[in-house]
Amino acid sequence: AALAVVSMVVGGVLVAVPAWLDAYLTTAGEALLGLFLTATLIMVHGVALTVPARQRLELGQFFKSVSLNGALLSFFVKTTTFYDEETLGALQLTPAVLTTLEIVGRWMYTSIFVVCALRKAAKFPGFAGMLQMMGLPAPRACTAAAVLSLGLGSALVWLGHRPVWVGSYCWWASSAGYVVLGAFLIPATLLIHWPRMKPTGCSPDDLMAAQCHTLDVYKNISLFAAAVWLALEDR
Repeated sequence: AALAVVSMVVGGVLVAVPAWLDAYLTTAGEALLGLFLTATLIMVHGVALTVPARQRLELGQFFKSVSLNGALLSFFVKTTTFYDEETLGALQLTPAVLTTLEIVGRWMYTSIFVVCALRKAAKFPGFAGMLQMMGLPAPRACTAAAVLSLGLGSALVWLGHRPVWVGSYCWWASSAGYVVLGAFLIPATLLIHWPRMKPTGCSPDDLMAAQCHTLDVYKNISLFAAAVWLALEDR
């Protein structure tokens, strides 16, 4: 637990260092946060997915960690633009390698949105019923809009970041995709997760659900910030 706290704090501080000031410190921060997310993904959420009772809550946390790792990978590729040629050569970071890493990172970023779209589409009546119980107007229309925005945003990101043998880079598509996904995160966070951060009871399930919604809020803020940054980078 202490190691996790140290990696989060130190990694967060180092990532805040502008890459143009010291790209290597920025990279160290990205690496620390990436290692923390990967360890959490495997040892916490991955293990929890083996418990049937926790699969529904933990699946989203698992893929949000994958998405945040994808964002960090994209950030790393951008950070390397401040490396000197000697360092790039020593690390064998050729343009082809960096392009591949960026495509993989962007596709990883969309993983949580794709999973959410598929789950909401598969359980359309149930999700619409949940929104209705929360007092939201036009729950079926809101559910349809959520599925559409998730699918459209992910598809646009893929269109903009596809392998070179499929076609040339399409910057406007990826930027539009990040805008759509970022716009989805705002109501999802404020209307779905934020009101459910406080436990509705004292049972272990109630406490676990509240904890997951709290993590969802903070992870959604990070995903939104990443979407804004990626959209601006792709202009």
